[in-house]
Amino acid sequence: MTGAPAYQQTLRNLNEALRQELAALDSGDVAALESSTASKLAAISALQLSPLVAPDDETEALIHEGAALCEQAALRVNLLLAGIERRLNVLAHAAGHAPAAAYGRDGRIAGGYRSIDLDCA
Repeated sequence: MTGAPAYQQTLRNLNEALRQELAALDSGDVAALESSTASKLAAISALQLSPLVAPDDETEALIHEGAALCEQAALRVNLLLAGIERRLNVLAHAAGHAPAAAYGRDGRIAGGYRSIDLDCA
């Protein structure tokens, strides 16, 4: 199919944007995070507008790589949020305004500042 190379290139662009997003999360560079997010959203929009192609091994590999990168980004964001939540709890306790937070059976903090995980967009 003639659309397969273009579709694969869009997948490569998406994966590169995800790698840039991971690097920005690691470095704490907000400008780079905003830029990589814009690139990621543009690649996702391009994929949505692309005609479907017959999957081959390379396309499948690119899709799986993107899913793994997306999962890594979601995990890193959740780790960052957990650290921020702990700091907020320490500050709230010091100020005498702590929310009633307790760990539930699933190991999550119930009633804290954050009660859900972020999923990849």
